[in-house]
Parts: sequence; structure tokens; C-alpha cells
Amino acid sequence: MYCSKCGSQNDDNAFKCLKCGEIIQQIGPATASSNQQVPSHLAWAILATLLCCLPLGVPAIVFAAQVNGKLAAGDYQSAVKASRNAKTWCWVAFATGLVIMLIGMLSAIAIPQFSAYRMRSYNAAAEADLRNAVTAQETYYVDNETYADSVENLMSNYGFSPSQDVTLEIISADKDNYHMVAFHKQGNKKIQITGPGGVIEEYSE
Repeated sequence: MYCSKCGSQNDDNAFKCLKCGEIIQQIGPATASSNQQVPSHLAWAILATLLCCLPLGVPAIVFAAQVNGKLAAGDYQSAVKASRNAKTWCWVAFATGLVIMLIGMLSAIAIPQFSAYRMRSYNAAAEADLRNAVTAQETYYVDNETYADSVENLMSNYGFSPSQDVTLEIISADKDNYHMVAFHKQGNKKIQITGPGGVIEEYSE
């Protein structure tokens, strides 16, 4: 390549004339990198949007779609920037989708277990009240030589106090035995005992 100022011959890729320093040709980022490929990450952006997180995947698609257009316009640096942004948003969408999936899995495991625990606690409250009622019945029998046929009799002078949301029913009672049932309004079973000397067990009507 010849210098238009002094006529000296220079290399074809020379930026300035070696003899006079005259600028021979402009070499910008687009010219220097015209043969370089810039990944658009469009496929990954679409997958991240569909499979991971829609709101965060959309920016990835937008940036990915800009890459080839900027390359075609000769704006290499902007194409690289758009490619990096697309890649970043792909990873953000993927990570967010992974977190959401893990939370969903943990919730699917924890919520049923928590519900089962609460149910057991409700049933345990009913069983505890039934045991307390048995103690009150025996104390009542010592004083009256018969078992109480109403919860009020056990509550008045014999120390029985029902727990919140627990219902105790005395099905039958006389001088020989008693039959009581307890249940919590949020529990899933009734508990019974026939005494004296009976065993607490699930009640079936």
C-alpha cells in the first residue's frame, strides 16, 4: 500500500506510513474483528425462558437477538456486550428457576409433614384430656361411690379442666364403670376409654 503523501510503499495492514507518519487507513474495532464470531446464546435464552423463569428469560432473548444485528452493522464491541448480557441473563434465569424448583420440592415435603405433626398434636391433646378425666373419675368415685355421668361434675371439685378445642363426652357412667370419649375439633379421630382399668384407644362409632 502506497502513502498518498510521500508515495512510500507500506505493508497492506499498516495504519501509518513508516516514512512520513501519514495515516494510510482507518482500522476500527469492526475492521479488526470482522472475522470473529460472537455467540448470541439465543437458544439458551429461549430454553431459560420456557423452562426456568419467564420474566428473567425475556431480557436474555432481547439481548441475544441484538447480537447478529450489531455484527451486521459492524459494531463488534456492542455485539460482544449484548452477547455477554444475554449469557448473564440466561444464568440468572436458570439459577432463579433452580431456586424456585428447590423451594417447591421442599414445600412438597415439609407441608404434609407439618400438617401431620399438627394433627398428631391435636389428637395428643384429646388423649391428655381423657387421661386427666380418668384421674378425676377415680377421685370422684372415692367420694361418691359411683362414677360421674357429666363433665361438669368432674370440673366442679375434681380438678378436671378441658383443653381448648377439646370436647370430652361421658357416654355412660354408673357405680361399676364408665365410658368416655374425647376429640379435638381439628383432629382426625376420637379417643375412648372404658374403665376402670381400661386402655385408651381409637373410638369407632
